[in-house]
Amino acid sequence: MYSKSSTAIETKPSEKSPMYSGDLGLPRRIKIGIALTLAVLFSPILFQGDYLNALTISLQIVNYIFWAYTITLLHTEVRAIDSGYPFGPRESMVGALIPFSYIFWNFYWISVMWERLEMGAHSFRYSHYFVGLSAAVASVLCFPDNLDKIPSLVPTLSFVILYTTTWLFTRRIRELLFEQSL
Repeated sequence: MYSKSSTAIETKPSEKSPMYSGDLGLPRRIKIGIALTLAVLFSPILFQGDYLNALTISLQIVNYIFWAYTITLLHTEVRAIDSGYPFGPRESMVGALIPFSYIFWNFYWISVMWERLEMGAHSFRYSHYFVGLSAAVASVLCFPDNLDKIPSLVPTLSFVILYTTTWLFTRRIRELLFEQSL
């Protein structure tokens, strides 16, 4: 776990870490994920509005696998700053892809990471459960097996939730890396 120091250290712009450097914008992997999500949303246009077509299904599968890849990178980054973090990159990817277990897995690792990175320090007491539950529900709604059961806008919104959660973790990791570099 991380603790914030009580004294502020002033730094010159040239002394900032290249990993953080004050940039909290969207990382490239999140931009790619959002682009894939938009491609899934708009691909039925090419098929006269038919949502269950080969392109949309393929893009949905690629998008879900890409999101699993982004969480692999996320776990790698967390392990780099917190050697006691209990989950490795490989198990995070496998856990996100196994049908039915991914529901619990996405809730669990997100809740644990939220707590370990102290992201809920300024929010309500059980915020890690709320974020974990939101991601678990979103992962159910965007899992490729459910495409024939739900309207096309639901997986799109679900992917936005998952990529936003990933971006919040990435942003916090960058902040922690910056604090450690001081």
